[in-house]
This record gives sequence, structure tokens and C-alpha cells, in this order.
Amino acid sequence: MTVQNTPTMPALGLRLPRPLLIALIGLPGAGKTALAAYLEQRFQVRVVNRDAIRAALFPECAYTLPEKRAAFQALLLAIEVNAALGESTVIDGMTFSRRADLEKVAALGERYGLTLAPIWLDIDPELAKQRITKDWETGRSMPLDRVPELVDSVLERFERPAPTVPVIDAAQTPEKVAHLAERIVAQRAGLRLP
Repeated sequence: MTVQNTPTMPALGLRLPRPLLIALIGLPGAGKTALAAYLEQRFQVRVVNRDAIRAALFPECAYTLPEKRAAFQALLLAIEVNAALGESTVIDGMTFSRRADLEKVAALGERYGLTLAPIWLDIDPELAKQRITKDWETGRSMPLDRVPELVDSVLERFERPAPTVPVIDAAQTPEKVAHLAERIVAQRAGLRLP
């Protein structure tokens, strides 16, 4: 068997003129992960994914609240490290269903001089469930607790973001969602796009 080394390509996107802390808010199935991947390439931001952190910390994860909170603390540390390096971060792998989590992230960002750029990917719960079902049917890699029923569970505790948080209708095409998010990020960073 021949193993080929495929070098990791450097991000070809734009460098933001000031570091941002991008918080993607929304139900499971809203498209946060796809948008995070797009923003990572478009703006050379670092993705910090709480689900990936949780999986690394707890390979036999039971998806309990203590495991989730430990992963959140590690996520905060990763944001701190990125900020110390002058890097922007996009947060993935969490819904920000509780405003308190966004407030903690915002306070950390403020302490490090990061500009907060929250974006709410608003989606009809039934469409979110359909997307999750499709992901399971196509074998897409995702956390084992990401099942259609999780949408209802998150919805029960979901606190609407503040009215100042930009909202994108996540039922639109991924390209349209990416374009709208790109504009929000650029505006928050003081970057003029063509």
C-alpha cells in the first residue's frame, strides 16, 4: 500500500484587519459547521469546535453535562491561546442555546481585545431535523448525540439571541448563507469587500 503525503494547503483567504471572535448560534442542523469551514478558508480564522474537544477529552463520551462543561472550559482556553497569538476564532460545535454561554465568550473576547461577531443561523426545527436525518443516512461523521430529537431538546432551552445579533435564514442555500455571513464578518472586522 502506498501512502501519499498530501500537504495541508495554507488558507488562501483574506486576513482580517483586526481579530474577531465569531460565535455561530443555532439549532443542530442549522449549518454552523459548514459555515465555520467556509469562514476558516475565507478569512484565515481558526475553528474551535466544542464537539471535537469533547471527543478528544472523552473518547468514550456519554454526552453528559459535566463532559460538555469541561469541553466548554477547554474551548475558552483555546480562544485565549488564539487571542494571545493575534488570531481570530470561529466557534463551532455548540448551539449557544443559553445566552450565558455567549456572555462568557463575549467577556473573554473583550478581555483580549477581540471584536465579537455573533451570527444566528435561524432555521425551522423540522428542516433542522431533516438535515440531521440526511446526515445520518449519508454517513456524515458527527457526534453520536446529534439525532433529530436533539433539536427538540435544544429548542426547549433555547433563549433567543439579543435583537442586536445578526440573523441569517439558514433555510437558504449554503452559498447564500456563506455570502451573508461573509458580509457580517467583514463589517465587524472593518474589512471592505469588493
